[in-house]
Amino acid sequence: MWLVLSVCAACFAFLLSDVSASAGDYSVTYAIDANGKNNAGKIENCEYTRVCEIEPTGWGLHISLGFIYPDHQWVELHVHGPAGCCYSADADRDINLEIKPGLLRVPLYQGRPRRGNEFVRNKRFGVLYLEFSSLR
Repeated sequence: MWLVLSVCAACFAFLLSDVSASAGDYSVTYAIDANGKNNAGKIENCEYTRVCEIEPTGWGLHISLGFIYPDHQWVELHVHGPAGCCYSADADRDINLEIKPGLLRVPLYQGRPRRGNEFVRNKRFGVLYLEFSSLR
């Protein structure tokens, strides 16, 4: 009897551990290279239905990633940081990325946003590298 209960308890524990391990829809590995500093990490449990947050320690940056429906082939990226940071190459706060295999390189700029059709040349702040894995 105790053997049956022990086996059932072990199976139940295994099932619970499997559920927690597969709770995320994808993983994202990131690296930041800016102002002579760099940082890297990995978020293992991001979900398609929620924004995935990255906050590298000591950088004052807040990075959020959200997949765009319905096919999960594009992600919307927002990076907030020091005053005047962080913009895309075309001086916009919203950065849309097509998910492709391998490393995605996202240059970030510091300055001001573009208004209308004006031309804005902002100063390069750094580069954010992203790689998505375990996509479902």
